[in-house]
Amino acid sequence: DVESIHLRMLHTILAEEEKIPIVFTTDVYNLGYLDPGTAEADIKEGAKIEVPFWLAKQLIQRRMARAETPKLYSSQKLGNLRADPLSVSLGDAPHFYEIAMGLSALTGNGDVIGVLKETIPERFNAILDRSQNLRNADLLDFTKKLSQTERQLFDSGYQTATQLEQWKKGQEQIKSSDMLQPKKRRRDGSTR
Repeated sequence: DVESIHLRMLHTILAEEEKIPIVFTTDVYNLGYLDPGTAEADIKEGAKIEVPFWLAKQLIQRRMARAETPKLYSSQKLGNLRADPLSVSLGDAPHFYEIAMGLSALTGNGDVIGVLKETIPERFNAILDRSQNLRNADLLDFTKKLSQTERQLFDSGYQTATQLEQWKKGQEQIKSSDMLQPKKRRRDGSTR
């Protein structure tokens, strides 16, 4: 529906605003204002700063900078994620998956994606299980550890389980999907 499309668009915009570290590979003129640690008008080759992901993409594609691995994707954090996917909190990284995919595409480094392929199934299955089966429990501590994508998955599962319970009790009617509704014919024979 339109609301979920708008929510996804907002989520994408917010993900693009996440800051990542970059190192300039050349001197860059008149962009000194990007570095809050300097009053210089220019940025020198080798300078390391954090910029929003959307800007980092542009600078990297123009070969003016290269991405550094954010602490969030350090080998230690990825090792912890690989060892026990459920023990790692992603609550401090609401756009963990989006940035991981974007960084992998920019740098060509597939290590992060490899770890995610191993760990996402276990994390997502646990999230869905808890959203379906622990509806009367206090889940605040659990949901604080989730990324934005995981939180949306949890909320969707929780809502579905609640609606199923209401239906079983006769409190909710099953509605057919909009896709299954017959299309109305116009006078000219076309459908809308």
